[in-house]
Amino acid sequence: MTKTEKAQFDNIGLTWYPWIGKHYQTGGIYNKKILILGESHYGTEEDKWFNEDLTILSIQQKIGEAPGEEGKFYKKAFHTNIFKAFNEKPTTTKNLIDFWHSVSFFNYVQGSVGEKARQRPKGDDWSNSLNAVKKTFDILKPEVIVVLGYSLWENT
Repeated sequence: MTKTEKAQFDNIGLTWYPWIGKHYQTGGIYNKKILILGESHYGTEEDKWFNEDLTILSIQQKIGEAPGEEGKFYKKAFHTNIFKAFNEKPTTTKNLIDFWHSVSFFNYVQGSVGEKARQRPKGDDWSNSLNAVKKTFDILKPEVIVVLGYSLWENT
Protein backbone atom coordinates (compact mmCIF):
# COMPACT_ATOMS: atom_id res chain seq x y z
CA MET A 1 0.00 0.00 0.00
CA THR A 2 1.42 3.36 -0.99
CA LYS A 3 1.63 6.39 1.30
CA THR A 4 -1.14 8.03 -0.74
CA GLU A 5 -3.41 5.00 -0.26
CA LYS A 6 -2.62 4.89 3.47
CA ALA A 7 -3.47 8.58 3.81
CA GLN A 8 -7.09 7.80 2.91
CA PHE A 9 -7.35 5.69 6.06
CA ASP A 10 -5.61 8.04 8.47
CA ASN A 11 -7.77 9.52 11.22
CA ILE A 12 -10.80 7.28 10.66
CA GLY A 13 -10.21 5.08 13.70
CA LEU A 14 -8.42 2.12 12.13
CA THR A 15 -5.71 0.40 14.13
CA TRP A 16 -4.52 -1.61 11.12
CA TYR A 17 -4.52 -0.66 7.46
CA PRO A 18 -6.55 -2.97 5.23
CA TRP A 19 -5.02 -5.22 2.61
CA ILE A 20 -5.94 -3.96 -0.83
CA GLY A 21 -4.86 -6.21 -3.68
CA LYS A 22 -3.23 -4.60 -6.72
CA HIS A 23 -6.23 -5.55 -8.87
CA TYR A 24 -8.98 -4.93 -6.32
CA GLN A 25 -10.19 -1.70 -7.94
CA THR A 26 -10.72 -3.44 -11.29
CA GLY A 27 -12.26 -6.56 -9.78
CA GLY A 28 -9.30 -8.84 -10.38
CA ILE A 29 -10.03 -12.46 -11.27
CA TYR A 30 -13.66 -12.16 -10.13
CA ASN A 31 -14.53 -8.95 -12.01
CA LYS A 32 -16.04 -7.63 -8.75
CA LYS A 33 -14.63 -5.57 -5.91
CA ILE A 34 -14.73 -8.18 -3.16
CA LEU A 35 -14.04 -7.22 0.45
CA ILE A 36 -13.36 -10.07 2.86
CA LEU A 37 -14.20 -9.03 6.40
CA GLY A 38 -12.46 -10.91 9.18
CA GLU A 39 -13.13 -10.61 12.87
CA SER A 40 -10.06 -9.61 14.86
CA HIS A 41 -6.33 -9.60 15.46
CA TYR A 42 -4.55 -10.68 18.60
CA GLY A 43 -1.17 -9.78 20.02
CA THR A 44 0.46 -7.05 22.08
CA GLU A 45 2.58 -4.02 21.36
CA GLU A 46 5.61 -5.99 22.58
CA ASP A 47 5.29 -8.26 19.53
CA LYS A 48 7.58 -6.87 16.81
CA TRP A 49 4.99 -7.58 14.13
CA PHE A 50 2.13 -5.87 15.98
CA ASN A 51 1.86 -2.58 14.11
CA GLU A 52 -0.41 -0.67 11.74
CA ASP A 53 0.69 -2.88 8.82
CA LEU A 54 -0.18 -6.17 10.56
CA THR A 55 -3.02 -7.08 8.15
CA ILE A 56 -0.96 -6.19 5.09
CA LEU A 57 2.13 -8.03 6.32
CA SER A 58 0.20 -11.18 7.16
CA ILE A 59 -1.02 -11.48 3.58
CA GLN A 60 2.30 -10.40 2.05
CA GLN A 61 3.98 -13.14 4.06
CA LYS A 62 1.48 -15.72 2.83
CA ILE A 63 2.12 -14.83 -0.83
CA GLY A 64 5.86 -14.31 -0.52
CA GLU A 65 5.87 -10.51 -0.78
CA ALA A 66 6.73 -9.51 2.79
CA PRO A 67 9.73 -7.22 3.05
CA GLY A 68 12.68 -8.84 4.82
CA GLU A 69 11.80 -10.58 8.05
CA GLU A 70 8.75 -8.42 8.81
CA GLY A 71 6.16 -10.87 7.56
CA LYS A 72 7.66 -14.09 8.90
CA PHE A 73 5.52 -14.10 12.05
CA TYR A 74 2.40 -15.47 10.39
CA LYS A 75 2.54 -19.23 9.86
CA LYS A 76 -1.13 -20.17 10.24
CA ALA A 77 -3.36 -21.59 7.50
CA PHE A 78 -5.98 -18.84 7.92
CA HIS A 79 -5.29 -17.07 4.63
CA THR A 80 -4.96 -20.35 2.73
CA ASN A 81 -8.34 -21.45 4.09
CA ILE A 82 -9.92 -18.24 2.81
CA PHE A 83 -8.39 -18.92 -0.61
CA LYS A 84 -9.83 -22.45 -0.56
CA ALA A 85 -13.31 -21.12 0.25
CA PHE A 86 -13.20 -19.10 -2.97
CA ASN A 87 -11.38 -21.55 -5.22
CA GLU A 88 -11.08 -25.12 -6.33
CA LYS A 89 -7.66 -24.29 -7.74
CA PRO A 90 -4.54 -25.76 -6.15
CA THR A 91 -2.86 -23.59 -3.54
CA THR A 92 0.13 -22.69 -5.65
CA THR A 93 1.98 -19.47 -5.02
CA LYS A 94 0.73 -18.06 -8.32
CA ASN A 95 -2.91 -18.86 -7.48
CA LEU A 96 -2.56 -17.37 -3.99
CA ILE A 97 -1.04 -14.21 -5.45
CA ASP A 98 -3.77 -13.90 -8.10
CA PHE A 99 -6.45 -14.35 -5.46
CA TRP A 100 -5.08 -11.99 -2.81
CA HIS A 101 -4.34 -9.29 -5.37
CA SER A 102 -7.98 -9.49 -6.51
CA VAL A 103 -9.58 -8.75 -3.12
CA SER A 104 -9.35 -6.50 -0.09
CA PHE A 105 -9.32 -7.71 3.50
CA PHE A 106 -9.45 -6.26 6.97
CA ASN A 107 -10.65 -7.19 10.43
CA TYR A 108 -13.75 -5.57 11.91
CA VAL A 109 -12.52 -5.28 15.51
CA GLN A 110 -10.00 -2.45 15.69
CA GLY A 111 -8.18 -3.48 18.82
CA SER A 112 -6.40 -6.60 19.95
CA VAL A 113 -8.72 -9.17 21.51
CA GLY A 114 -5.89 -10.59 23.60
CA GLU A 115 -2.38 -11.93 23.59
CA LYS A 116 -3.10 -15.28 21.90
CA ALA A 117 -5.33 -16.85 19.27
CA ARG A 118 -8.78 -18.18 20.12
CA GLN A 119 -9.69 -15.19 22.29
CA ARG A 120 -13.02 -13.57 21.50
CA PRO A 121 -14.03 -9.93 21.11
CA LYS A 122 -16.00 -8.44 23.97
CA GLY A 123 -19.21 -6.40 23.68
CA ASP A 124 -17.59 -2.98 23.38
CA ASP A 125 -15.05 -4.22 20.82
CA TRP A 126 -17.83 -4.40 18.24
CA SER A 127 -19.43 -1.03 18.92
CA ASN A 128 -16.09 0.78 19.31
CA SER A 129 -15.08 -0.35 15.81
CA LEU A 130 -18.30 0.44 13.94
CA ASN A 131 -17.43 3.96 12.72
CA ALA A 132 -14.01 2.92 11.42
CA VAL A 133 -15.59 -0.02 9.61
CA LYS A 134 -18.24 2.16 7.97
CA LYS A 135 -15.62 4.68 6.84
CA THR A 136 -13.45 1.88 5.46
CA PHE A 137 -16.42 0.60 3.46
CA ASP A 138 -16.93 4.14 2.11
CA ILE A 139 -13.31 4.29 0.95
CA LEU A 140 -13.09 0.76 -0.49
CA LYS A 141 -16.57 0.80 -2.07
CA PRO A 142 -16.89 -3.00 -2.26
CA GLU A 143 -19.46 -4.59 -4.53
CA VAL A 144 -19.47 -7.79 -2.47
CA ILE A 145 -18.68 -8.20 1.23
CA VAL A 146 -17.87 -11.68 2.51
CA VAL A 147 -18.22 -11.92 6.29
CA LEU A 148 -16.09 -14.58 7.99
CA GLY A 149 -17.66 -16.16 11.05
CA TYR A 150 -20.97 -16.38 12.89
CA SER A 151 -20.02 -13.96 15.66
CA LEU A 152 -18.97 -11.33 13.17
CA TRP A 153 -22.15 -11.82 11.13
CA GLU A 154 -24.30 -11.49 14.26
CA ASN A 155 -22.49 -8.32 15.36
CA THR A 156 -22.48 -6.48 12.02
